[in-house]
Amino acid sequence: QSAYCSNVVLRDLVCDNNRRNALSVISVDGLVVEGCQFSQTQGTLPESGVDFEPNFADERISNITMTDCVFEGNITRGVSAILSALDQTSAPVSVLIDRATVSHHMGESRQLPSAVFMTSARNGVTGQIEVRDSLLNVEPASSAIGSFNNDANGVEMHFTRNTVWNWGNAAQDLKPIDIQAGTQQAFGGLIFDDLVFVTDQPPLLLRARSSPAHDPGGTATLANIHGTITVVNPHGVDVETGDNPPVDYDLTVQTESVGLRADVTVTAQSSSVSGGDDAQLVFTRAGGDASTPLAIAYDVSGSARERYDYGGLGRVAVIPSGASQVTVPVRTFGRRQATDPVHRQIVVIVETGHRYEVLPNSVASVLITD
Repeated sequence: QSAYCSNVVLRDLVCDNNRRNALSVISVDGLVVEGCQFSQTQGTLPESGVDFEPNFADERISNITMTDCVFEGNITRGVSAILSALDQTSAPVSVLIDRATVSHHMGESRQLPSAVFMTSARNGVTGQIEVRDSLLNVEPASSAIGSFNNDANGVEMHFTRNTVWNWGNAAQDLKPIDIQAGTQQAFGGLIFDDLVFVTDQPPLLLRARSSPAHDPGGTATLANIHGTITVVNPHGVDVETGDNPPVDYDLTVQTESVGLRADVTVTAQSSSVSGGDDAQLVFTRAGGDASTPLAIAYDVSGSARERYDYGGLGRVAVIPSGASQVTVPVRTFGRRQATDPVHRQIVVIVETGHRYEVLPNSVASVLITD
């Protein structure tokens, strides 16, 4: 019998008010999760929106893609990867989380509450977990990105064109990006590809540290840290790389002036589509800092029902560096029953956010017809 599931699809689900995790992924090779909501998890640790946590080394966290998902209101973490059971014999880890919103997790835990968190513990585990084109909207008493006991040369955490809104957050002893050595002598393995960090927290932005309990010799060293972070912070920015000089370290931290904003709009490429065809939402910016990505939060209303008349949406559009617009596809469905309306309307509005202003009357409307 195989130690893992294969080729699983979860689409347009709502997993709400679960006790341990909204979704627990233990062992799978080939998982597609699309248009799902994972929310309000509370009761017993790890209390995450999704938790990748194999039990044995021969289990797999492989070929996983999560697209257009919302992780909201989970007590401890939005996305959690606890890979301590894997070792050098395990298959490489491969996870992509794309176009997601991670928000309103409450940080009510002693175990490094974070929007995105990973621990691996053992050496020899390879692969990567990537979060791409997503928004991390961090609540009080939480870090944005947490890393504990990760082998610097093992599973890497990649953050590609993501934005963090970390405003009004008193994160206890945690820093917005908190990297802890655990027992690893070379710890880290984080790649920041165009990360934008909007925060009003006093420096430090990033802290790497070890503890005497885990590292009595004081030799733990931060390693394999790369990329660019653009920081918007009225208090300035600083990083702390630990007691020893980091190695394989090439991190650029640049600042952007507080108050620099783009004007944004949303339009529909077509005012109507036939049920079963994709609608196209176009988010456009003018002004601001076009050399960095811009995350735009949006909400959806109208007579059409999400996950019934159209697929679940991730509630964020990210315009890449150097681009003025991005298109977000919307899966639409034909009528499920003869009594369903022939015409169903999707209405999309841009929500208030950071680094942008919404132009008046910026509303996209799409009519689904059968």
